[in-house]
Amino acid sequence: MEGASEDWVGTDLEFKIFRQLGKTMLYFRHLNWQKNAKSFPHCSIDWAIFLIKLKDFAESGKGRPQAYDMPINMWNPPNLRALEQGLA
Repeated sequence: MEGASEDWVGTDLEFKIFRQLGKTMLYFRHLNWQKNAKSFPHCSIDWAIFLIKLKDFAESGKGRPQAYDMPINMWNPPNLRALEQGLA
C-alpha cells in the first residue's frame, strides 16, 4: 500500500455486508496488526469515525466532513497528570 504507515504492512481489512433481522449489517475488521504497532490506537479511532460517517450517509444521504465536530488526536494526547496539577 503506497504511502501507508509501516504498521499497516501485513495487515488485512475485512468487510462483510449481510441482512439480519430485516436490517443491513456491515461487519468490519482490521486484522494482523503487529503487537507493538504505534498507529493502532489512532487507526482504531479513525475507523470508528469513518464507519459512523458512513452509517450517517447511508441513512440520511448527507455527507459529514467532521464526525460530531470533535477533533480526536491520538498522536499527541493530553498529558493528564499535568492537567490534574494545573501545569498544562
